[in-house]
Amino acid sequence: MMRKIGITIPLILLFISSVNATQAELAPVLNGWGLSPSETAVVEAIIKDGLEKKVELKEMLDTLKEAKLKKYSFYDSSIELMKKIKLVAEIGGLDIPFSSDAEMKKYAYYLGQMINVSQMETLFREMKEKKMPKTQVKTVYELMFFLNSKGVPVSENYQTIYLMVKTGQAGQGDLDQVKNVVLKSADIKKSPSEIIGLIKNGLLKGKSLKVIFYDMGKK
Repeated sequence: MMRKIGITIPLILLFISSVNATQAELAPVLNGWGLSPSETAVVEAIIKDGLEKKVELKEMLDTLKEAKLKKYSFYDSSIELMKKIKLVAEIGGLDIPFSSDAEMKKYAYYLGQMINVSQMETLFREMKEKKMPKTQVKTVYELMFFLNSKGVPVSENYQTIYLMVKTGQAGQGDLDQVKNVVLKSADIKKSPSEIIGLIKNGLLKGKSLKVIFYDMGKK
């Protein structure tokens, strides 16, 4: 019995220390926000839930800081925090390529804000089956972010990239070529979305990128 007490006391002290540390880091973020005690308790409860789901405290605090800078209401801030926790927890359960690399993990999180978890899982599985090197996986992510910045619909973006990976046409040269064609969209009188749509439809018909770009140049 005494041995059990001897083990339990340090665990209790460790828990109290952890709670105090969390509150100490949380206090500067919440100060000046004008939250009521009950609202503060809600935020603390959400943070606690996130910690239990293995979400890093820094990530959650950064979300709150961003919400505060954007002058979000307590309600909207809480929603953003819960969305962040849900997303990070879901992504944490995926078999992310090169997940031991912090940058690759960060890229996967950004990707999770574009496409759903099921799509991520399918894309990651294809990448692993194709044994894509880290630099190539990173370039795939960057092309998806680039296409997103050009206003290409998320569904078209994802389907095109997935088909490129699946058909083995997502080498560095292939990815660079797609980006270069999109950058020249004004010269070929097609919008980025139209270009990606043509590439996707061509891949669905079993065409190679070389043939797709040749056909595109004839139109």
